[in-house]
Amino acid sequence: MRPAIVLFCGNPARDEQQKNLPPRFLSRLHDALLRDLRALDADVYVARHDEREFRVGDAAWPVATLGTQIETALRFCFRSHDRVVIVAGDAAIDPAIVQKALDANETVIAESGDGGFALAGFSAPPDIDWNAVVADRTHAAQSLRERMPVQELPRIDDIDTLEDARRVVRTRTSPLLRLLATLLPTAQPRNRATAQPTTEVTPHTPTRAPPALV
Repeated sequence: MRPAIVLFCGNPARDEQQKNLPPRFLSRLHDALLRDLRALDADVYVARHDEREFRVGDAAWPVATLGTQIETALRFCFRSHDRVVIVAGDAAIDPAIVQKALDANETVIAESGDGGFALAGFSAPPDIDWNAVVADRTHAAQSLRERMPVQELPRIDDIDTLEDARRVVRTRTSPLLRLLATLLPTAQPRNRATAQPTTEVTPHTPTRAPPALV
């Protein structure tokens, strides 16, 4: 049986607005992630939702909580796969880390910078309450650790704000990061006459939007 990867893409247009990210930033990130993930030896599914439906590939269910979506995606994929890795769509994840998750036999997680997790891999559907795991998303990784033994993969920085995006792309050490860097607004040039920054409209500070996975 081939393993499966589920990329949680959420609702990109809404998430971009909530996080003050440039239009199509997350959509372009998802496209780039999918290209990388489809080069791995696994079947790749996209999980997304709108106001009415949650979809994994071509299968659809009524929209539900994030915890229910995770459980639904896992149970759906374990019908035809013996290893399932769920991946957040709001992080520039190195496909080498995803490959490590595919190759493992035990449960693995890659914690995200905000205390959630950007990746988790399983060899059977976990018998846990996913809504309880993600009830406090800033402690979701620890909540999962408390419910089952896990092996740790390298931490992955997720993107919840425009500053997160700028911080993640500063190194530009991969084609994906270089692509994301081109999508971010650049700093305004300084006004030579006054030696002050040119006036810039500052977007409102959003409440912390839920990432695509946790």
